[in-house]
Amino acid sequence: MHDDLSEFLLVFHQVKEFLLHNSVTPSYIQSLRNNVPHLSNGSISEIIDLALGTNKAYNSGEYEAVLPWIFSSKTYEQCSSPAICLHHMNRLQVEGNTVLEICTGAGMDALAALLQKASYVHTIEADKQVANLFELNCTLKDINHIALIQSEAEIASLPKADILWADPSRREIPGKRKQLTGNYSPSIDWLLKKASSYKRAGIKIAPGEQIKGDFSREFISYNWECREQILWIHMDIPDGSVTLIDKNYSWYPKNPDMLPILISPEEIQSGHILIEPNPALIRGALSACYAEFDIAVFDREIAFGIHKGDIHPHPLFRTYRIEDIFRFNRKELQSKITSKNWNKRTEIKKRGFPLLPEEIRKELVFPQSDHYGTIVLTRCGNEHWAILCKRI
Repeated sequence: MHDDLSEFLLVFHQVKEFLLHNSVTPSYIQSLRNNVPHLSNGSISEIIDLALGTNKAYNSGEYEAVLPWIFSSKTYEQCSSPAICLHHMNRLQVEGNTVLEICTGAGMDALAALLQKASYVHTIEADKQVANLFELNCTLKDINHIALIQSEAEIASLPKADILWADPSRREIPGKRKQLTGNYSPSIDWLLKKASSYKRAGIKIAPGEQIKGDFSREFISYNWECREQILWIHMDIPDGSVTLIDKNYSWYPKNPDMLPILISPEEIQSGHILIEPNPALIRGALSACYAEFDIAVFDREIAFGIHKGDIHPHPLFRTYRIEDIFRFNRKELQSKITSKNWNKRTEIKKRGFPLLPEEIRKELVFPQSDHYGTIVLTRCGNEHWAILCKRI
């Protein structure tokens, strides 16, 4: 990676420790150049980037299992957390199998494959800097049973393997709005064609992708955020499945074609429960889940659900007890807030509503008090509604 690797690493660790509690400033960059004048400006910039990326991983709290490990800003931002990568490899049942990984990135999935007792991992990375960083990390941690190929996957001679895993990078087209489907390198079509010849395969794509093919989809949540969508090939996983990594919980649709009961807003009463689904469930088989849990909806295009009785706490849902529901009117909303004596801690949520929560907040006056609640602004058909509730 560098001629004098020991000095490069020494400076890297010094910069990393400094930037844990300080910011990058022009004066700090200049002081670095003065202290290590034989390092090029490019090396200084690289060290700073590696220090920032590694500190982000450290501060996230998600990477303790693999640290020490060096990340660039790019590899940190694009990789899955180690806990999610272990889920990938557990799904693929890699134990005793040879794994081919396309797009190494930070190396978290390759590490997870070894932790799940894969016999060997071949990993392909097109970006030379990313590949060099992965090799450096493997050297520093004395990791074996991994072979890296630095090449574009489409032109590489693919080694024999039992299992395929791919985390293709998103491509940006200059001057054009980002599109989802197919905007990857390697392309999804190419990966799907290759995947068909392996015992099992998985391809990670963005949660918002909507493509069809001979695969099943699983949506992955971490800390109430839908992090990724996995296309599973030759896997017995129902389409639209959801896994909450931090809750160690998976849900599988039993009857994927089931629809929840449709009710009108006028049927919703004080005391009913408003259901807010996990974002991964919204991407997955939400309707089938609501039908399974006897949750109704007031609009099939709106993700909020309604339960008329008590509902036990569940990792898939956040629940709110409804106090009022009415057609949206600013004056009435203000009057309700005043009468309930709700303060500025009151949260505002929206789905299918034309204004942002902060735009509405600016138009409201909140009393000074110790009381607060939740305002839900939503839509049913062509009408907008306000639901006032309290988080359970």
